[in-house]
Formats: sequence, C-alpha cells, structure tokens
Amino acid sequence: MKSKLFVKSFPVLLVSLSSILGLIGFFIYFKNHDISYNISDLVYAVVKLFIIDSDYSLTHINIFLNVARFLAPLSLATAIIQGVLNLFSSRFNIEKVKRYNDHMIICGDAKSNRLLINDVINTKKGDFIVVKNENNVDANPIKNTIEYQNINTDLLTNIAFYRSRYLFVSFNNDAESLNFAASLLDTINIDQIQKEIDIIILFKNPKWSELSNDLGILRNINEKVSNSRHLNLGYLNYIDKAIRKNMLVCAPDIIRPIEGISDPQIEVGIIGFNMIMQRLIINLALNSHYINNQKLKIYVSHNSSEEFSIFTKEYQLNNILEIVEIDIEELSNEINITAIYICENDELKLMQYMKVLRKSDNLSNVRRFIFIEQSNNITSLLPTEQNHIVDISKEVGIFDNVIDESLDDLAKTIHNDYITKLKETNKLQKDKETHQKWNLLPDEIKDRNRMQADHIDLKLRSLGCEKVNIDSPKEIYDWSNDSRLEALSKAEHNRWMAYMYYKGWKLGDVKDEQKKTHPDLIPYEDLEDYIKQYDRNTIKNIPYLLDVSGYKAVIK
Repeated sequence: MKSKLFVKSFPVLLVSLSSILGLIGFFIYFKNHDISYNISDLVYAVVKLFIIDSDYSLTHINIFLNVARFLAPLSLATAIIQGVLNLFSSRFNIEKVKRYNDHMIICGDAKSNRLLINDVINTKKGDFIVVKNENNVDANPIKNTIEYQNINTDLLTNIAFYRSRYLFVSFNNDAESLNFAASLLDTINIDQIQKEIDIIILFKNPKWSELSNDLGILRNINEKVSNSRHLNLGYLNYIDKAIRKNMLVCAPDIIRPIEGISDPQIEVGIIGFNMIMQRLIINLALNSHYINNQKLKIYVSHNSSEEFSIFTKEYQLNNILEIVEIDIEELSNEINITAIYICENDELKLMQYMKVLRKSDNLSNVRRFIFIEQSNNITSLLPTEQNHIVDISKEVGIFDNVIDESLDDLAKTIHNDYITKLKETNKLQKDKETHQKWNLLPDEIKDRNRMQADHIDLKLRSLGCEKVNIDSPKEIYDWSNDSRLEALSKAEHNRWMAYMYYKGWKLGDVKDEQKKTHPDLIPYEDLEDYIKQYDRNTIKNIPYLLDVSGYKAVIK
C-alpha cells in the first residue's frame, strides 16, 4: 500500500518540494538584496521560476533557488507523463489482451484471487486478465488489470470474453459474485460463443451456495446458459471441496476398517468450532454409513454450545450422528477414539490442544487430522507421522485444484447412466431439472451424485476391497455372491436419509417438494420391499459403474 501511494503521489510531492524550496529561496534572495516584497510577490516569483525561467543554467543565487530551478521542469514533466500513462493505461491493456486466446479471466476482489494469480504466474499456465471494480483499491497492482464501473459489452465481452477459456468470479462478498455472474450472462451473446468456455463462481462461504440453491438463485443463473453448447457454468466453495478431497483419505473407517455386520461403533473426537469444523461434521454426516449400520459417534469439544446447538438443529444432525458434547479434558479419558479431527488456526489454542492430547494415556497415539485455514508456524513443526495437516488455503490458490473435476468423474458416470436408462425406457423429460446434462444440473442434483459416488469407496472398504485400474492383473472381486450386500443396501438407505435430512426433509405421509416431506425417511426394515429394491439396485450397479469409469473392485 505504501509503495502504491508513493508512486501515485510522487509528482505532487516533487512539485510541492520545488515550490517550498522556491519560496524559501526567494525569501532569502529578497532579504539579502533588501527588496521590498509581500506574499504575492513570492508566489509570483515561484510561478515565474516554474513557467518562464525553467532551465538548467547555473546562476549565482542561493542553493534553495538553484535546487528549485532544477526540480521545476523535472517535476512538471513527471506529472505530465504520469497523467498520460494513467489516461491511456487501460487502453494499453485492452489493446494487449486483444491478442490473447484461450486465456483466463479472474474477476473480483477476493483475497484468494491474488493467490490464484500468483500460481498462474509461477506455473506459467497461460495468459490471464484481472477484472476488478475501479472502486476497489489494490495495494499492489497486477499487470493486465482492467477496471470497470459497470459491466459493459465492449470491456468484458467483445474484447476479453469470447476468446477466453476460463472465467473465475470471486468477490469478498458472495452476493456480489452472484450479481456479477448474472449481469455478465445478461450481457454476452450466447450465439456468438463458438468455443468451450467455463465460468466458475467461487464462493467463500458454503452457506451462500446452499442458500442460493434453496432460493432458486443458482437455478435462475444456470438457465441463462441452458441453450449454449459451449458455455459451462460451475459453482465451487473451497472449504467443502478441500474437506471432501481430504476425507477420501482421512475417513474414520480408513483408520479402523468396518468389514463386519457386527463390528463395533466407530468413535471420533472433533476439537474446535469454526466454519471448517461445521463443514467437516456435515461431511462425516453424509458419508459415514457403514456395513454395521451403526451411527458414527462423535465427541465434540468446543466453546460455543448455543451456536453449536443451532447448527446441529439446522441440519438435523442428531438424526444422522450420535453427538456427545464434551470438554477436551473429558475427551482425553475416552478409550475407543479412532481419530481426532482438530479445526483450529489459532496457534496458541492449537498448542494447548496438542498438550492435552499428548498427556492423555488414551489419545497420545491416536491419529490426528488438523484442518487449518492457512499454513502457520506451528503446524509446519508438528511430526507428520501422527499429525496429518490439511491446509484449506492450498485449495484456494491453486489453479489445478480449482478446475480439477476428477473428483466428479464417477458422479458424472452415475448421472450419465441414469440418463441412458431414462432414454431406454422412454422416460426422459427434457424440461425436468434432474434429466439435464451434467453441466446444466442444479448444484443440489450434482451433490446427490457426488455423495453417492464418494460413498462407493466406503462400500468397497466394507467388503475388504479397493478399486484399481481395469487393466490391473489382480482378479476382479465376485460381487454377486457376497452375503453382506443386503447390509450394504441398508447402509445406502441410511446414506440417502442423511442427505435428505441435511437438505431439510422430514418424514411425511406423501412426498412433497415444497414442504420437503417424504414417506421413506424410516428405518430400512420398515420399507416396502419394492422401495428396498432401489437401494439393492444401487449396490448391484457398482461393478458396472466402476467398469465404465475404467476401474474394477479387487480384494486388498
């Protein structure tokens, strides 16, 4: 900020310094030569010095006047040059970006944008353009920055948009991100797009993506691109993606496998209370449904009981998990903890938590997973053999992480298989939101497929299996003859119920989309057999889904 302020004010400072030195010099000159004067004479003499007598010739006058005479033309020239550069800098940038192709456009004032830009520069991913509101003050200006007051066709579309490959939208205010995306889509000409372009809205707060979806805002924005064959619109929040990605390797049943119907309940501890902790609990609620069909038991240690109560009620978490609120000293006395998840970025608090865990006879050797918002000094010093560090900021500022859709490959396969079967039975309805191609699906429908896809790995672990490339020499697992498939079907039903509870659904006599009631939110044993068959078919379809995705299930 200091550097930018100095550059912008340098000509003014130079002119001011010259004027002050001129006033002092003329004051001394008039006094030494006994010339009568007043303040207007001094001011006139300084102006005359700047405009009429501005040259570099040496004269026998005092040092102040000589310095002022040298600075005068330099300061005026500097002011004029900077004024011209400011006037034409935006035009220079526009002419420059006209030559770009398959570039990326990064829009908004979110702090994460600078991390993303730095990664693009360091990894040489290609050309980029930064678009920000001209009212946003940037302490360290970035090259290729276009400023705007209102979105207009000439600036973002005719010049920058149609030749781009990616457009990222991320503001400090998530509402502004939504408004920007909607305004941009109203501005562009869909028929003019002749190449693949991805628009990705990056939410800071997961609640914004949830509420925007519930209120139909995302659906309305999505409809603006429904007629385009080349334009794709995606939504992403860093916290959920980072947690989802890491929990595929940090899940409790990876630490202690559940492969038997009679295996005991899994218990974990969660320490801290922040947004990351909340999203972590939601991830566990949606994915921790095992072949023993017992709820995951979590001991929660935090300092905000009332706020936590509101959180659990909002997502109906007590219907999904067995939650025990406990302080950290009491947690250290528990003997069946499989893993500890710590969500804390304050270094002092983190050290205090680690001290308690280290002193505990029961928890000192338990695997710990530490979720932080950004790297800090303490986490970098912790021993890695017991402490797995998950740095959320690494998901924020890495270009490959933002555009990576490998996590969704299996989810897309599940959806495409669903669409294929609808076509085969002539049940495909082009106007139904769940019957659209993947990139046009509402985010909630994508999430349904994502949750089902992520749970496939857990189901494989329940059978003592893992997925490998289809060309692996290992023998494929005989899926059809396993006696535990019915237990897996029950686990699948529990997983579906967890997702419905998370989305606000409740038990009701009939299915009602508006009131969010569903008659199947009951234990698996109480379902009609034809309803159970949906869950059984989901399990039986896993080998096919793996095969289509290039994998197969094998014994570990």
